[in-house]
Amino acid sequence: MVFFIQSDRKQTYRNMTMLYRILILVCIIGLFLPGCEKPSWNTRMQLIAGRERNLLCELKILRDSIDAGWMIFQAGLKKNLPAKMAVAERNNMLALRNGPLIRMFASFNELDPAVKQSLLEVEKMDQKISTEISEKKKQLEEIEASRRQLWSELAEENPDHLESARRIYQQELELNCTSKINHPHEHESIFTLGFFTDFNELPPGRTRDRFYSIDGT
Repeated sequence: MVFFIQSDRKQTYRNMTMLYRILILVCIIGLFLPGCEKPSWNTRMQLIAGRERNLLCELKILRDSIDAGWMIFQAGLKKNLPAKMAVAERNNMLALRNGPLIRMFASFNELDPAVKQSLLEVEKMDQKISTEISEKKKQLEEIEASRRQLWSELAEENPDHLESARRIYQQELELNCTSKINHPHEHESIFTLGFFTDFNELPPGRTRDRFYSIDGT
């Protein structure tokens, strides 16, 4: 099973990170040189808000990828469950997104090997993307610390503008991700599972020609 996450999303974040680092480096050097001014509040706020917003959008993309992967697995699982399976047992099994618990059902042993393999693949996908999410959250914590530092400095030097600055910052964060980063539903996370033999079997609104990559390639 292959997942393709568009490289331009990561490139957008890398560019923002590189720009921020260059700006900080230039001004650190400038502390020892005449004529170097501290970046304006507006510039600093835009850089930090842009980084935070990009990370929030990337986190949404990753979470949507996990959700889409399990949805596709569950759709294939539903198609392959034994007809004699009790309704309550069927519903309980289809509601799970946990490999070990799914395997505990007696009916799991009767499933097609392709379904069992797809469960292994969706588990690997979930684990890998969950690790990426944890890393993004750590980066987000660093950015939030930078934001708090910015508000602290602004409160000391220009308290009259603090409220309006916070409002503008929040407005930037609330912009739709499509403004700068493609919304995850524009390129759905879809598994190429063997038991999907007909496009009509895919969940509504899903297509096979759009993928994300687990390894980001």
